[in-house]
Amino acid sequence: MPLTEDDSLITEHAVVHSGSPSQLKLAAIAHFQIRRLQSEIQHRLYSPSQKPHGPPSIEWIDDVSRRLQAWRDSNPAATGFTSQQWLSLNYHHTRTLLHRPAPNAPQPDCQALREALSGATGVIQAYKGMYREGRINYSQ
Repeated sequence: MPLTEDDSLITEHAVVHSGSPSQLKLAAIAHFQIRRLQSEIQHRLYSPSQKPHGPPSIEWIDDVSRRLQAWRDSNPAATGFTSQQWLSLNYHHTRTLLHRPAPNAPQPDCQALREALSGATGVIQAYKGMYREGRINYSQ
């Protein structure tokens, strides 16, 4: 795990002055964590090499859901390239990836479909909020 102190407090050998964690570094770590979780989901549910292993177990889905919730609960304050909408967008996008029908899980149960629908709704709301604030645009 990288040091979370501001770079100005770190020398070649150690942390010179311990200080509060750098919010930019915490945001970057949160970004890497969610991308790793998304990558795990993509590999397990969407990779052709996983087909012989069959659909994922309930335990695996529950574990990923628990880790996703832990990620959301431990998010740093919005700063730098991460806004509250960006954090929300990534959370809901990952929920959708996990629970929607996928090549290696083509028939999720009703609860999983509700989770996917809720995640998709969250994605749309996050994009709508970012668009209204002028953070994103689209071309026709």
